[in-house]
Order: sequence, then structure tokens, then C-alpha cells
Amino acid sequence: MKTQIRFFALFVVLTGLSTGLNAQVSATSSSSATIVTPITIAKTADINFGNIATNATAGTVVLTTAGTRTSTGGVTLPAISGTVAAASFNVAGAANYTYSITLPELLLPLPAEQTA
Repeated sequence: MKTQIRFFALFVVLTGLSTGLNAQVSATSSSSATIVTPITIAKTADINFGNIATNATAGTVVLTTAGTRTSTGGVTLPAISGTVAAASFNVAGAANYTYSITLPELLLPLPAEQTA
């Protein structure tokens, strides 16, 4: 019986020592990060479709970024175009970074103007 108690005591001591040895292991690492300044977007010109003539049929007017217009359906573009301008924006951000700006392909209905 004494042999079993000694063996058990020796087992407990050795187990405790080996756990204590593992607890002392450590490592270090260095880290870094680059904070990128977000882009800023400022409007410099509003969009203007110019003069548009419509009838009872639905249609569309497409204005390119170059300021040229095309129409479909019940929309016609009169000879006197009025002021036509694509919207314009200034975009700024951190140097030597690439940014992507995507324009939506969204049809926006314009309110009809009623004349008497």
C-alpha cells in the first residue's frame, strides 16, 4: 500500500512540474497597419437634360457623361436643346491608391410639366 501511495505522490509531483513548464512558453510578434484616408466626393455641376418633348407614350432620355442625349419611345429632343449638362463631381483621396466608382443603371422618372 505504501508503494502505491509513493507512486501516486510521485505521479502528482511529476504531472504538476510538467504543467508548470508548459505555462512558461511565450512568443512575441510585431504588427503594423496603414490607415487609408477615405475618398471625398463633391458635386461641381448638376445634371440637366435640357428641353424634352413628350406625348402619351412612355419613353426615355439617356444623357452620357460627355453631355450627349438620345431618346426613345414617346420622347423627342427639340431642335432648341436648352441647357444640357452631365453632372460633375470632384473625387479626391490618398495618393497612389486605386478607387472604383460605379454609376447606377437606374431609370429616374421626371415629373411632367403641365402647360395651359
